[in-house]
Amino acid sequence: MHRSIVLAAPFVLLVACGGQGSTESLSESEQGLKRFGTEGEEPVRTPVDSGVRDTGQDTGADTSLPPRLAQPLATVFENSNPPPTSCTRVRYDIRTSPGRTCADLAKTTSSGTWSVAPVFPSAPDADVRDTFCAVTWIANTPTCALPDFGVLGLTCKEQMWMVRRSTACATDPANCSVTATTGTELDQTKPPVRTCGGDAGVIYGGIIGGCDRCAVSYGGNLFLTNPFGSSTVHTDIWTGGGFLTVTMPPYSTTELTGYSATSVVIWQ
Repeated sequence: MHRSIVLAAPFVLLVACGGQGSTESLSESEQGLKRFGTEGEEPVRTPVDSGVRDTGQDTGADTSLPPRLAQPLATVFENSNPPPTSCTRVRYDIRTSPGRTCADLAKTTSSGTWSVAPVFPSAPDADVRDTFCAVTWIANTPTCALPDFGVLGLTCKEQMWMVRRSTACATDPANCSVTATTGTELDQTKPPVRTCGGDAGVIYGGIIGGCDRCAVSYGGNLFLTNPFGSSTVHTDIWTGGGFLTVTMPPYSTTELTGYSATSVVIWQ
């Protein structure tokens, strides 16, 4: 049983302040840099808007039912005057840990700015509006330094579940919308939630275990970030006919209407 949903993921490009310098400040290895998508990269100077939506590995809409459109959310800038740059912008979607909000990620350094805005600025609940964050690195010209993650002070889980969006999305929030298809499954094996601590450190991407900070349900809507490299996301939300599954591009964020749950765990 599938429903076709076109998600207007209003990934709002924020403008605040921020920067990154050394990836060592994350006290993580090159594996971590690969997760962030910056390892081995040379500074890039010419921002290119491909004009293509951030559809990633979309499988296409299920036409058995008419699509249901989420209302697009208005762009809200924390800073209406982002610094001018000829460097390619880099955007990450991050859900902050308890006690932190998007405002905590707005930073400016000598090498660039972390521009931050809520992904869902019109969400009625602060736990959605203030914790799902579009965090965009705007490097200063002409150096075009790589993102300065160290200044963000990211927690273990923030590092683990953050996702890098496409260049098109980072350049223009209008390209951040994704298409998703929902379905149900009766049988599922729910893995334990991935934890931090001990000697294991952070394993970027949450390859093992579920994520309990990647989705939240409020007011009948499901707000979801897919931090996995796969396009099928499993959830523990019971729909009445089975457990909800979502097909959406890897490393993207969206909103689905019509789903309620007291808590949500997702896994690939």
